[in-house]
Amino acid sequence: LLAFFLGSHFKLLSPAVHSTEDLGKLRRLMIPFRQYFRNVGKSSMFWWYSPKHLQHAWERFQRAVADIWRAAGADNEDILCRIRALYDAH
Repeated sequence: LLAFFLGSHFKLLSPAVHSTEDLGKLRRLMIPFRQYFRNVGKSSMFWWYSPKHLQHAWERFQRAVADIWRAAGADNEDILCRIRALYDAH
């Protein structure tokens, strides 16, 4: 999903957490997006998902990123601005 929306060079780093429990919370927030990382071979994501589905996934992904930063007690404005700018440029 990240490569599709933001380009293959982008790496999303999580905010720092201080316990494995907190890390588990952050990982659980990203579980719904794991389906987009499967190897689809020569097929594009549009073969598997409609544009409407992908737009909805993008909106949910942004909310999940905001929730991750909020759960870690970090400001989420900078990362949201960054991923939205990459989305607009891609």
